[in-house]
Amino acid sequence: MKKISILIILPSLAGGGAEKVTLSLLENLDKNIFLCNLILLNANGPLKVNINSEHIIDLKSQRFRHAFPSLIKKIIHIKPDIIFSTFPHITLPLLLIRKLFTKKIIIISREPNMIKFLKLVNMNYILMKILSY
Repeated sequence: MKKISILIILPSLAGGGAEKVTLSLLENLDKNIFLCNLILLNANGPLKVNINSEHIIDLKSQRFRHAFPSLIKKIIHIKPDIIFSTFPHITLPLLLIRKLFTKKIIIISREPNMIKFLKLVNMNYILMKILSY
């Protein structure tokens, strides 16, 4: 049986809740079913000691805008079935360019509940427009 390829993208290994939950998800996925790859924009942070995965890619970048071309190259090279991102500044550009990928990739996004941000921008409206494109 062919394994399902999952690409998980995180900005860093900072000790935040989103990073902890995502790394927990990565460690608890069934390795017989899923082939998990973790892309980090920057592999520094206190959670670096918690990683027990062989498929880790460090883009060695401090800013997402500088890492974006390298990220696209890695996505094209890995050809994942699923991309999981937990930060909107990473997910939104991926949604915008998803038509450029030759393979149909499922993009899963976890939307943070930043109330102030959501009051300023109707994020659901923007996401629905992008998804319906």
